[in-house]
Amino acid sequence: MPVTAVFPLENAHRAGGDANATAILLSRLIESDIDGEINKMIKNTAQDQRLQPNLPPQDFAQLPEKPGV
Repeated sequence: MPVTAVFPLENAHRAGGDANATAILLSRLIESDIDGEINKMIKNTAQDQRLQPNLPPQDFAQLPEKPGV
């Protein structure tokens, strides 16, 4: 079965199209995860797990919320 039969892909290999396909896939994986395995794999205790290891949390906290110079 072709991927396009399962995922309605538009603008494949473009940022928006690929992000949309990834979101659809992740949503379906979460829906089918009846045993909660995805949540078990996520490190829920770390507040700064989204940061790169070499970026101090205080530097991240000082970044502006709005774009611009």
